Amino acid sequence: ESDVPFTKLDESILDEKVYRLSGSSGTRTKPGGKILQAFKKVIEKVYIEDPTDFKKLLVEVNKAWKKWAKGDGKKLLMSIIEDGLAKSKIDQGSLKGVSVALENLEWEIFRTQYLESMGEISIQTISEFIVNINIEPEVDHKFLKRLSKRVSGMRNSPLVMKTHTTIFGEINDANNNIEIRDSFILTIDKNKK
Repeated sequence: ESDVPFTKLDESILDEKVYRLSGSSGTRTKPGGKILQAFKKVIEKVYIEDPTDFKKLLVEVNKAWKKWAKGDGKKLLMSIIEDGLAKSKIDQGSLKGVSVALENLEWEIFRTQYLESMGEISIQTISEFIVNINIEPEVDHKFLKRLSKRVSGMRNSPLVMKTHTTIFGEINDANNNIEIRDSFILTIDKNKK
């Protein structure tokens, strides 16, 4: 028997409807974490009459995502990138383009018997959240390295897929490119309204 006193958790104080998993289970990057945290607050407001109707829940989550991603999601991503540029001592004018798979991402149910037995369901994005940050070629590599670290990205050729939308400037292979890759998972407690 342990000498450490056991305190029972009063579950009535846990009031969250949507949970973002911590660590690499929820997101792998700083920008991804900020995006997911902001969206988590949006879907906490999604309400459906029958919380066990997974199809309707998914329709509502995807509608909320598309609306949020087109507006506040893009603004948040650009502010994260601009902050990264400033902290990496890269002039804002050196930013040549940003493309992202954001509003075209779709969510799907990620089923586990354990979560369902607890009255919870996980949702995840079907494809990866990929951002290309295109910087002019004259920028010193040490500054690019700083930016890569700040945004949890890596230097790579721009991967622009049909799910990508250019939200700033233009993506060009001749420029330096920093790529951010992530995936999103959220857990929804169907018992909470």
